[in-house]
Amino acid sequence: MKKILSLALLVFMISCTKTEKQIELPSEPSPTTVYGKWKLIETYSDPGDGSGNYEPTNSGKTFEFLVDGTLLSNGEICSLSTDTGTASNSTFSISTQKINCPNNFNMTYELENGKLLVRFPCIEGCTHKFERI
Repeated sequence: MKKILSLALLVFMISCTKTEKQIELPSEPSPTTVYGKWKLIETYSDPGDGSGNYEPTNSGKTFEFLVDGTLLSNGEICSLSTDTGTASNSTFSISTQKINCPNNFNMTYELENGKLLVRFPCIEGCTHKFERI
C-alpha cells in the first residue's frame, strides 16, 4: 500500500509541475535596466540656441517602471510639469525605449551613466533626468 501511495504521490507531483516557461522577476533592479523606481533630480530646457542647462529640482516626482510594461508616477507622466499629487499611469516599451502618451504623443527614454533621461518631443530640447531610488 505504501508503494502505491508513494507512486501516486510521485505521479501527482510530476503532473503538477509547470511546463510553461515562467517569467522571472528581477529581485533587485539592474543598473542596465529601466525597471524600478526613479526620482526626478534635474530638468533641462533649451531656448533654441543651444544654451540650455540642467537645473536641479526637489519636486519629489517619481517614475516606476514595472516588468509588465506599466509605468506609474506620482505626477503627470506625459507633462513637463514637475508637480506631484496627480497620480498617473501609462505603458512603455523596452524594445523601442518609448513611453506611450495620449494622442500618439510618445516620449523616449535612455539610461546614461546610471541616470534615466526622459526626452519630451519639444522643438527645443527638453529632458527630465531621474536617479534610481
